[in-house]
Amino acid sequence: MKKIRAGIVTGIVFIINILFYYKNFIYKLALDQRPRLILLTLAIILTSAIELAVLFAFTSRVYRAAVIAVAGFAKIAASVFYAEFANFDLFSRLGQAKELKGTGPVIRENISVFLIAIIILSLINIVLVMSSEKKKGSVKRSAIGIGLAALLIIAPQYLYGSIFGTELYSTIAMSKLKRIVDERAMHDESMEMDARREFRERKFTSNDFTGLAKGKNIIVIQCESLQNTFVNKEYNGEEITPFMNSLIKDEGSIYFDNYFELLGMGNTSDAEFVSLNGLYPSLKGQAYKLYEDCDNYGLFTSAKDHGYRTMAFHGNTGKFYDRRHFYEELGVDDIMLGEEFTQDEIINMGLSDKSFFKQSMAKYKDAAQNGDKFFSFMITLTTHTPFILPEELASIKPLPGDEDDYVYRYAKCARYTDEAIEDFFKDLDELGLLDDTVIVIYGDHHAMTVKNAERQESIKKWLGKELDYDEMMNIPLVIRVPGYKGNTQRHNIGSQLDLYATLINLLDWDKTKYPNMGVDLLDDEASKDNIVFPLTHLDKGSFITDDTLFVYPRDRIFDDGRYIDRKTRKELPIAEAKELSKRAVITTNYGYGLATTNKLLDLVEKTSEEDKSTR
Repeated sequence: MKKIRAGIVTGIVFIINILFYYKNFIYKLALDQRPRLILLTLAIILTSAIELAVLFAFTSRVYRAAVIAVAGFAKIAASVFYAEFANFDLFSRLGQAKELKGTGPVIRENISVFLIAIIILSLINIVLVMSSEKKKGSVKRSAIGIGLAALLIIAPQYLYGSIFGTELYSTIAMSKLKRIVDERAMHDESMEMDARREFRERKFTSNDFTGLAKGKNIIVIQCESLQNTFVNKEYNGEEITPFMNSLIKDEGSIYFDNYFELLGMGNTSDAEFVSLNGLYPSLKGQAYKLYEDCDNYGLFTSAKDHGYRTMAFHGNTGKFYDRRHFYEELGVDDIMLGEEFTQDEIINMGLSDKSFFKQSMAKYKDAAQNGDKFFSFMITLTTHTPFILPEELASIKPLPGDEDDYVYRYAKCARYTDEAIEDFFKDLDELGLLDDTVIVIYGDHHAMTVKNAERQESIKKWLGKELDYDEMMNIPLVIRVPGYKGNTQRHNIGSQLDLYATLINLLDWDKTKYPNMGVDLLDDEASKDNIVFPLTHLDKGSFITDDTLFVYPRDRIFDDGRYIDRKTRKELPIAEAKELSKRAVITTNYGYGLATTNKLLDLVEKTSEEDKSTR
């Protein structure tokens, strides 16, 4: 009877792991994204063996029930995490654990029938072990069990390296160590010196756009999950973002269609930090927190230096990402966060964008009445996953059967935000501010992830193809400059890292005073060789150029990476990506080192005198 019970528990462990790997790597997933069958089979066997070795190491029924519960919870957490971030590196975001309380809708959205089955089967196993007879254990047995589990986590990675990134426990346990080892292997003193020299010897030149926005107010709007895939597109015969589409074509607008998110572990918070400061984020934590002790030269600081009144708005609580604390540290004059708004219309994670913009107008009215020049930063919220908008608020109607379709759900949220921004423009115009205010609009990050099976399937049905990483991470950037008589659409590559440098040039602020690592995207010479070095969703070591995409491999074996031509989507020789991949690691590490040692002025001080004449 004891053997039968142990056999049932063992069988259920294997079934749970089959469901777990099927859900994450096979179910509705594009064929070319699936790991090889032998790799998945090995992962199932290894995960089961590790759990059984730990489970039977001690005979205590409470201990065994706890092991089963922890293993079940780990799989649920890993599945939800994988759907959003395409990896199992759970510990990488431990510093953001307190933000979980605000992400309930996102977590609920990722709960599937597979995870419910895992919960039920785990509960059955807990009942089985709790109802078993007491049994005397031994130190030898315990040591063998724990030792075997440790061996199974570590050894297979050296015998079959591709298992890393696929097998759950080895990935959780070894991710940080593997990253350190890989980065040390990429150490190249010559390339590191070249990176330092490249930034220190940059020439800050003027161009046709220099000073175009000089002396004007500035409003920067960071739109939640605004992905370029949906701009200038239709759903069910309706434009998804009609106002933004018209804005892109209007006189005075500059549109960048080859612009990318650049996030670290802070997600939306990092999109904000990178855009406002022109510095690389990090995989070590939220950028605002990591760089808190570093002197700040970002847009809030530089705007105050130029006599601007600074303002920050977000409809979510100021506790989320510790925004209130960081805005106060930066000396922002007017801080209006969730606690200052009347939460009268809640959509998804917080205040609706229409109510958000309407309530924000009080500050702009005050600025107009006082004659204050202002720099304002605003963050929208309605297009946050899981994209739930009440039908009575929707201007776009679903195709038959699309009521719960991802693209439809996103499209109606995006239209709502688009309408909110259009209303905001009208309100600014009524105050007499629109013709004296530069307005910047960009997305914080993508809406549809490559690894999320349902979203890929929805995209394919609507767009006729699945998205690759460069298409997923492509966000719009629109800069409206009153008084500019042209209309410019730029195709050169850039990222959130480059927004600061681009705005400083438009405003004609002294480039030698405000260190950043971006390039002016309106300067043909400075931006011609620009490269995007992502850190999340695409692993560190990946890169995107005007012509190519390199995806650093999940198993961290370089030759397993993917290098393609962005236009033809055809594979390129992987060896050709090696130098740029190494440069990606070295450059982002250099940025992190500068910020954490408070040496940002190294980016400008050695050339400031000689460059002043070329501003």
